[in-house]
Amino acid sequence: MKLEEFAYFYFENHPTGIRKSTQDCYYLPAARMFDRAISVPVEHLDKMTANKFVDWLKSQPTTPKTQHGRRCAFGTLWLAASEAGMAPDPVPFRRIVVPKKSPVAWDFDSVQRLVTAVKQDSRPWCNGIEFGTYWSSLFSAAWDSALRLGDLLEIEYSWIIRDKDGSGLLRKIQSKTLREHYVKLHPGTMRLITDAMCQCPGRRLVWPL
Repeated sequence: MKLEEFAYFYFENHPTGIRKSTQDCYYLPAARMFDRAISVPVEHLDKMTANKFVDWLKSQPTTPKTQHGRRCAFGTLWLAASEAGMAPDPVPFRRIVVPKKSPVAWDFDSVQRLVTAVKQDSRPWCNGIEFGTYWSSLFSAAWDSALRLGDLLEIEYSWIIRDKDGSGLLRKIQSKTLREHYVKLHPGTMRLITDAMCQCPGRRLVWPL
């Protein structure tokens, strides 16, 4: 049985089903590439065959990320064929390393332009807070604190201690690391947060959803 034939068998018999888009864009391209390049039936899959397929993938004019995805799809089909009793048990075979990209960080000027642009939007957003007020204060706090979105959305207004110069001091236990994180919020950020709180007074969370 060719790998593409087995792929259709796998789709039809999968206990929870597989999306058509996943079939067409993930599994079938890998199976068809394998059948075209290696042409070994699933009954004879082995380490040498898998390594040949990886070498062939690496020789193609596609990105390492795409090649890695095809390798993963092939590995999943091999495992499924083994569990169905149609192929030998899978063994480790050559990997494809996807280079990590250096993250592109926002700079201060970009954040300022974003905050300025979004502040102009006065549409109602959430709990009576205007869209521009909500998001400009959230973006500013994110810049000041470097906290994850999940941590920001947990912040209660009572956790912020306002200083004489108009800045704010926030103590937050980060949800992922469980470490204390002390944040100095800029006076401009505090003004935006105050505006957001005034639009829906009495609430607990600064940024409710």
